[in-house]
Amino acid sequence: MKYFLLFFLIVSVSYAQTGKIVYSSVLNFGGGQVNKTKNNLFFTKDASIYQPQLKRNNKTEKDQNTKEDAGNNRNVEINIKVGTDEIGNLYYNNLHSRTITCREPIYNNSVLKYYLYDDNASIKWVLLDEFKGISGYNCQKATTTFRGRNYEAWFTSEIPLSFGPWKFSGLPGLILEVYDLTGEVYFSSEHIQIPFKNAESKVQKPSVDTILEHREFIEKSNKASSTVIQAMRARLPKGAKLVSSEIKRNGIELEYEWDTE
Repeated sequence: MKYFLLFFLIVSVSYAQTGKIVYSSVLNFGGGQVNKTKNNLFFTKDASIYQPQLKRNNKTEKDQNTKEDAGNNRNVEINIKVGTDEIGNLYYNNLHSRTITCREPIYNNSVLKYYLYDDNASIKWVLLDEFKGISGYNCQKATTTFRGRNYEAWFTSEIPLSFGPWKFSGLPGLILEVYDLTGEVYFSSEHIQIPFKNAESKVQKPSVDTILEHREFIEKSNKASSTVIQAMRARLPKGAKLVSSEIKRNGIELEYEWDTE
């Protein structure tokens, strides 16, 4: 009987350290079209994976409008919203390696290809003596500056695991809400399920895709975006000028550590 109780306690503790959180994200870069999505965070005591709840229609779409201004100039505004494959963007966070493995796409020559890269940057948080309740959990406020944006986050030490949405991590508790001060980036937990018995099978490191260094991926992505913009300009009608062109990927990061090298 003692052995049974011990086994039961071990299993209970193990399951208590697993979970699923549904986050809503709202991204609005530069006052453009608001992108609202639902994403799942699955976690165990050692690792987590953040992934989208994909819609049926995730194709790459191009929207082109031609307008005339007061000077009778023809202005062409082109927006490209890059779609996804059947998996989408993934962010795998391993607490032991302190590395986030990211699966993200690059759109080049009308082809969407996914790559893997490891992001080793650590986020330096400042904990504040402010508290509020979120989804029945007592949460503490923290702030940080990360890759060009100033953020406020709310985490709960009642779930003492250093995970959160997207690449956000490093706090002494699960992040339930985080947003930047410009209002362009916002993540908020909507549903929390603890324990979640299928977490172990969900939390798997991404594989198969081509692996790049983080900086190499960003440079390759920027180069692909420039190529698309140049191709658009070459196909503009005579007398028209390009007002704006935007390759929408995630747009959250505005600068990187190597920009100051």
